[in-house]
Amino acid sequence: MHTHTNRSDDSLEDGDYIKVRDYINSLEANLVEAHRQAARLIKKETELNGALEEFGHAAEQLVRGKGRGVRRGCSAVEKGCSC
Repeated sequence: MHTHTNRSDDSLEDGDYIKVRDYINSLEANLVEAHRQAARLIKKETELNGALEEFGHAAEQLVRGKGRGVRRGCSAVEKGCSC
């Protein structure tokens, strides 16, 4: 059984402990930031989903000819459209 009686060995272990502790603290900070960014991304995706849903409903209305003043079969993106 070997016991550490040398003072330099103890300070080396303390230095290693400090490095590991700092590394773990850094990882924790990065994890908190990743969680914050994920929450922000979910919020933006939810907003985008709502806008896409509205766009889908508007497109359905246009296809069915229920758009305001839009003739059936006429596309605003067609060149030369006479709507």
